[in-house]
Amino acid sequence: MSHHIATSCAAVLFGAGGVAYATAGSLKSLAASCTLGTVFAASSYVIQYTDYTPMGYALGATGGYFTLIAGLSRLRGAKSPVVPLLLVGLGLASSPYYSYKVFVFKDQLLG
Repeated sequence: MSHHIATSCAAVLFGAGGVAYATAGSLKSLAASCTLGTVFAASSYVIQYTDYTPMGYALGATGGYFTLIAGLSRLRGAKSPVVPLLLVGLGLASSPYYSYKVFVFKDQLLG
């Protein structure tokens, strides 16, 4: 069940990147959102279908923190705060949860 957060974040990021490209022609936004979405999609896959579940949690935490950082860095200079707040929200929704999961399974990650 813990892969649902990563899958949802990936879907939102892929969709937001597509909308940014379709409306404003922003290739940078498309590339960045697809990169972050791929990290979350990989996290979801590793959690659900492999024996390396703790590594999937680490990927989810990493993707969450990078999404949070991307949102916070864009928040200051944005004309409209909608996209940066979306990124911050996704980061805040995923990074604490997956960080907790990494903490719980740290023994399996470290050896």
